[in-house]
Amino acid sequence: SKRKRKQKQFVGFVSQKKQSHLRVPLKEILFIQADGNYSTIYTASHKFIYSVVLKKVQDQLPSSIFLRTHRSYLVNINSVTGFEGNILFVGTHKIL
Repeated sequence: SKRKRKQKQFVGFVSQKKQSHLRVPLKEILFIQADGNYSTIYTASHKFIYSVVLKKVQDQLPSSIFLRTHRSYLVNINSVTGFEGNILFVGTHKIL
């Protein structure tokens, strides 16, 4: 029998300046926003800024859960609470 491939539960981020490592549970990530060479990871209670381009973050995440909705946003589809026109509601945030 074939074994089911276990879905990744966490994603790791390494801060280049602070030499710190952060493991974030995938289900806690609402969305990730790009700002040049930086990416900001938003959870319900925190936001973390890392010196990494969004494409590299996207490559670490399962495409079945995280969708690139715009060149600057990567959204956890399980966190979407609604939409209106071209505005996406993710938790308490509005993504244009």
